[in-house]
Amino acid sequence: NSWHIRLKGKTLRALTQQMDAFYGDHVELSDDKTDFASTVGIGGVIGTKFVWPVGVHDNKETGDINLTSDKEKWWAKWIEIYKNNMLPLGNYRGDLYDIGFDRPETHAVEKGKIMYYAFYAPEYEGEVELRGLESSSYKVTDYVNNTDLGMINGPTRNLKVKFNKYLLIKVEPI
Repeated sequence: NSWHIRLKGKTLRALTQQMDAFYGDHVELSDDKTDFASTVGIGGVIGTKFVWPVGVHDNKETGDINLTSDKEKWWAKWIEIYKNNMLPLGNYRGDLYDIGFDRPETHAVEKGKIMYYAFYAPEYEGEVELRGLESSSYKVTDYVNNTDLGMINGPTRNLKVKFNKYLLIKVEPI
C-alpha cells in the first residue's frame, strides 16, 4: 500500500546514502490503485504494470490493470509532474522528519536551492513545520495543482494547510 511505498523509500535512501534511485512500486499496489503522490513526493521513480490493449490480461494480484482512457489521462498528469520536478535527482532529507512521530507524516527532498515537502494523512488541517530552509524568503507552491500558497521566511517556518490524503509543495527562494 501507499504507506509501504513511502516507508521503503525512506529506508532505501538511508541504506544507500542517497546514491541510488529507487522504484516506488506499481501504482496499482498503492491506495486506491492511483496514488502517484506517495512515490513522487519521496523522490521515487514512478511505474505501473498496466496492459494494453484493454482486455488482453487479467491480473490476479491487483485486478483490472487495463490502460483505459481515464487511466491514461491520470498517468499523463503524473508523468508531467514527475518530469517537471525530477525528485529522484534530489537529496532526500531523512534527517528532518521522523515518520513515526511527526504529524502529518512528512518527507523532504532538497534539489539545489529548492525544497520539496510531501505531507500525508487521511485528512489534515493545521500547521506544518517547514524544516531545512535557509534564512531567506521563499515562494510556496502546491506543485500538483499549480496553486500559490504564499511567501514565507526561513530558516524554519510554519505554514497553515488543509488537505486530504496528500499535499506536495515546492519552496523556492525568491
